[in-house]
Amino acid sequence: MKKTGSTSKNIFVKFWNWLKNTAWIQPLLIVGVIFAIIFSIPAISSAIDNNKERRNSPVTYYANYQLSLKKSEKKNAYKLVEDYYNTTDNPLAGQKFFLVFVNESCEACNEAQKGFKAFQSEYKSELKGFKNPLRTIFTDEVDKDNKKEDLFLNWLKDDATMDFLDETVGIAKSSYYYNKKFLGQSDFAAADSVLDGINKAYDQSNSFATPTIFLIDFTDDTNTPGVQQAFISLPGATNIEKAAFLYDAWTGTGNFGK
Repeated sequence: MKKTGSTSKNIFVKFWNWLKNTAWIQPLLIVGVIFAIIFSIPAISSAIDNNKERRNSPVTYYANYQLSLKKSEKKNAYKLVEDYYNTTDNPLAGQKFFLVFVNESCEACNEAQKGFKAFQSEYKSELKGFKNPLRTIFTDEVDKDNKKEDLFLNWLKDDATMDFLDETVGIAKSSYYYNKKFLGQSDFAAADSVLDGINKAYDQSNSFATPTIFLIDFTDDTNTPGVQQAFISLPGATNIEKAAFLYDAWTGTGNFGK
């Protein structure tokens, strides 16, 4: 029985001897290798650029903070609401974060992402001690095993979710920001309608406005733990202005302060 290792070795030795005896072919091989490297550079460079673009995309950024709409996932939106209403041993105690509703085809979400990145960069001292100041829910999340199922609609129809959204809308409509008509909408009546629609979106999940942003605070600094602010979209002509707006919401100052 022939040994595979020996056979492979013999083939290599024969090839090497042939290569030495036919020295004329060596320059051709070298030239061929050089051209192969040259022609492969654009493809390699393109692959690197594409990979970098995916890593830095808004969708990837939001996905890093995603709460799934599937109960089987460890970090999921159902668990968030359950924890929110846990009055005995609340897992959210000491935490403060923005809960952001996004979807992959939302251009306003892409613009808002720049503001969130700037906020995390510009206000590091204010965020010190908060390991995860952002959570996201993708309203267009799809179950790969059942693409026809509307995961977000299922979550919206959950009784605890409806209570959560109803409470949030009530808080938002009594806030200083809302009552001063700072919703960033061109028509306040339209903004009012959109906000009202948040807790009624179970009729049609794609009517839920994105990005919708809630500030949730369970730290000792607040007298009323839970949702503190709720607003739609992130205003600001520049990333720094968007970040400053988020800072106002975070600290209850500026646009959000009395």
